[in-house]
Amino acid sequence: MQRATGVWEMTWSMKQPDGRATWEWVQVDGEAAIRWRRIGDHSIFGSP
Repeated sequence: MQRATGVWEMTWSMKQPDGRATWEWVQVDGEAAIRWRRIGDHSIFGSP
């Protein structure tokens, strides 16, 4: 995710179809947590 500060991306491939997700680190009750933003196929990378 170029130019999307604080938004991370990941890709996985076990069996078809491959998956992709974007996420960000957040704080919940003072502890680090992940907020999942978009989960799906390659088309989710169009906008964070």
